[in-house]
Amino acid sequence: MTLTYITRHTLLARIRDPQDSEAWKEFIDFYKNYIYIIIRSMNITPHDADDLLQQVTLKLWKNLPNHLHDPEKGRFRSWVSTVTKNTVLSFIKKQKTRNEKMDQAEKEKSELYLNGIKLPDIDTIAQKEWQVFVTNTALENLEGRFTEQAIQAFKLSISGLMPNEIAEKLSISRDSIYKYISRVKVRFIDEIDFLRKEMDV
Repeated sequence: MTLTYITRHTLLARIRDPQDSEAWKEFIDFYKNYIYIIIRSMNITPHDADDLLQQVTLKLWKNLPNHLHDPEKGRFRSWVSTVTKNTVLSFIKKQKTRNEKMDQAEKEKSELYLNGIKLPDIDTIAQKEWQVFVTNTALENLEGRFTEQAIQAFKLSISGLMPNEIAEKLSISRDSIYKYISRVKVRFIDEIDFLRKEMDV
């Protein structure tokens, strides 16, 4: 099932049932990249990020059945980012405790790493990465609806290249580039609007 056809409200209701393993799989497939990007954006190493992702998903699994989401009090993704932040805080606390058992060189190296984690920026990071996540998801959902050339042309246009530059890069006429960009842009805007309504709960 593609993300386009998953209703977020329905999924959030289904995952409260511990017997609905398919709903949980859909949920993790949907949110894992977002959670991972947030963790990595805080200067966490890939190895630690993998471990933290597993910890976050475990906490979500344990708490979701009892989590009563109220859209008027905040977005669901805000709760997910809060769980992520708290998991990273616990990680830092545990690491600092372990530091006491390290030799001086290893201790200094670990403290430098921990001090580089950007916890104060979590809300800003979460918001920024959510916009990136929505954009990337929209592009992925459009890939089966247009030719590869059309998608490439549009991606290059939103990266900042001018139509004549894209035409030269893809060896396609400039008129075709304009048509590709125009057609994909219309569907892209619609897809972004749809995803924000469905996902930003």
